[in-house]
Amino acid sequence: MQKMIGAKAPLAILVTSLLLLGCDDSESSSPETSLVTAPDPEAEMASGTQISFDFPQANSNLAGMREFTFYGPVANEAGGVFDESVVEKIELKHGEDSTLGSYSNGEFLVTAPMSVGEGEYTLVATFTDGSVAEQSISLSNTSLLHYPIALEIDETNNRVFVFEDNAKEIQIFDLESGYGQLLSGSGSGSGVWVEEAGDMYYHSATDTLYLVDEDADAVTQINVATGERTRITDDDIDPSNPLSRPEGIAYLDANTLLVAESSSDHGVYSVDIDTGLKQQISTDNAGNGDFFAGARKLFISQDNTHVFVADDSEDRLVKVELSSGDRTVISGYHGGEALVGSGEEFQSAEGLAYDTTRDKALIADDSQDKLFSVDLISGDRTVLLDKATGGALIDDITDVDYHVGEQSAYILDKELDSIVAFDMNTSQVESLLKGNGDDFSTVDHSGIEAIKVEFDALNNRVIVLTEDALYSIDSLGNRVELSGSSVGVGEEINSFDAMAFDEASQRVWVGKDNSIVEVDLTSGDRTLITSNTIDGDLVLDRITALHFNGTALVVGDEGASDRNSEGDQIVFVDIETGKKTLISDENSAGDAVLYKVTQLFQYEETLYGMTGFRPVEDRLFQVDLATGEKNYISIDSVPVDLDTVEDIAYDKYSNRILVINDELVLSIDQSLKPQNLFLDFTKMSKDIRR
Repeated sequence: MQKMIGAKAPLAILVTSLLLLGCDDSESSSPETSLVTAPDPEAEMASGTQISFDFPQANSNLAGMREFTFYGPVANEAGGVFDESVVEKIELKHGEDSTLGSYSNGEFLVTAPMSVGEGEYTLVATFTDGSVAEQSISLSNTSLLHYPIALEIDETNNRVFVFEDNAKEIQIFDLESGYGQLLSGSGSGSGVWVEEAGDMYYHSATDTLYLVDEDADAVTQINVATGERTRITDDDIDPSNPLSRPEGIAYLDANTLLVAESSSDHGVYSVDIDTGLKQQISTDNAGNGDFFAGARKLFISQDNTHVFVADDSEDRLVKVELSSGDRTVISGYHGGEALVGSGEEFQSAEGLAYDTTRDKALIADDSQDKLFSVDLISGDRTVLLDKATGGALIDDITDVDYHVGEQSAYILDKELDSIVAFDMNTSQVESLLKGNGDDFSTVDHSGIEAIKVEFDALNNRVIVLTEDALYSIDSLGNRVELSGSSVGVGEEINSFDAMAFDEASQRVWVGKDNSIVEVDLTSGDRTLITSNTIDGDLVLDRITALHFNGTALVVGDEGASDRNSEGDQIVFVDIETGKKTLISDENSAGDAVLYKVTQLFQYEETLYGMTGFRPVEDRLFQVDLATGEKNYISIDSVPVDLDTVEDIAYDKYSNRILVINDELVLSIDQSLKPQNLFLDFTKMSKDIRR
């Protein structure tokens, strides 16, 4: 199996060779193989035909399914382009697979699913006279993880499901290529929200992922094909046997799931998949033997007669007879005194898996960051992997699953944001996937202080405004100056306070005092589009917020007085003429006071924003663009003090407001109802994705 090691980029592309076939019947020739970090537009075909292309891009549609888009010109020797009538088809080939693209106005476009994976590909242009032109490319990728806490292997499709606690997302990664797609999360899937997937089980026959939600005290199923999430049971569906922090799940049969619960009655429950009804199998009230102190993870014996449960609080493995619920300690302390089994003791069981090849349990001990193997007959314990043997690949083990076909244990590390494959036969350790965690880049960014930041999804980069320049930073951390003293001509970038970005046209607008400068990110050139000199009919004092609504700039302007709201206003600026139009000010109707507007975005005919310079003055507001009426947004049910709001943003994919304070992030839909608390800053890495 090919595994991805090291690189942190979500996508990198290398041109490895050019296979040149003529557009006529003459013989073709191949140049020496070249290895460059970008496509070579000067690579000539033997007949004068060229195929050149820009970097593919990772796009996300509303369902969250990510795709690659290849695009670029098909040029002739003279630098012109071919007429559409002579280009029969454009396709991307990989082995026997072929994905058709399109050709229009001299540009080709091929869109392929992210599951295309790593390897050698050939971009082929076929002409109406039967001639072809080809270019070979090589793709490699390491998808990013962010605080992963649970994984589940699907051997049938050679992939792994991973739950990320920061973003509350479930991603699917191909085990061969490392490419992934979003299954469940913000902007992907539908139905009930998943707060914290403590454990997952994939059933291949029905293409269904079952999981326990620790925070919701519930069991949920996800249709992997559609992403639809459905609640199987919770305390509202079946209040007779309430669950309290369910942390383990297993599939018994077509009608029944088994769930391990770590609180309340401490034990194992059965759950009817159709009705959601729960029954106690082995708890404080059912079965004989040592009581559970914290049943955490479980798996079922191959003959479906017993279930093995990791009792995390007592650091032991317990065998439960399904017919009676009776419990037998097979490894660890029995009765609080007698130690069953030999070997070093595990101190926690964050993860549990069944090595069916050897009939042993695999335990991920996050207290010691060790992987244990436990003999199910003798209870003997063996350390398979620790920090000493795993080296830099092991730091904070959080879960484990077993791949029967490979005879490998797959280990999740939440500190390194990685998945590690451990070969059970050779003890070889190899990194499959590695995220960026807190270490965004190995590039030195010292001396670069960001004033404003925008995300450019089209080019998979971040646009950063500093005191004297605009930079782009890609997912490898590579920094490129887009506009500044050494790039572009025109107005000087000097301590601007606000920024707006248009992804489609690749333009940025920066504002300071009463001036707005437009920056062309392709050339870096800077043009003053408005000021009080250009348009003195409506005077600006200090621009504090900018937003591009698709046709015009929306500007928040602080009045001459910085002690009250006198003169504070919101205006539209025509980006072609620089003409300003008043939208709302202190004389407009409504209860909101436009004091130091710091954030703005527009949705349909309503403008949303935030006011306030100090945290105690922060308020959310909305403005009716037709009337200019401004009103505060009141969200009485939000369990967080909005006086501590630090920032707001607009999620265009699902039409929601993201409200960030010093503790968490709220997602609020257009009816102004809070949807969920989906990020916890106490657990977050340094990056916020939306």
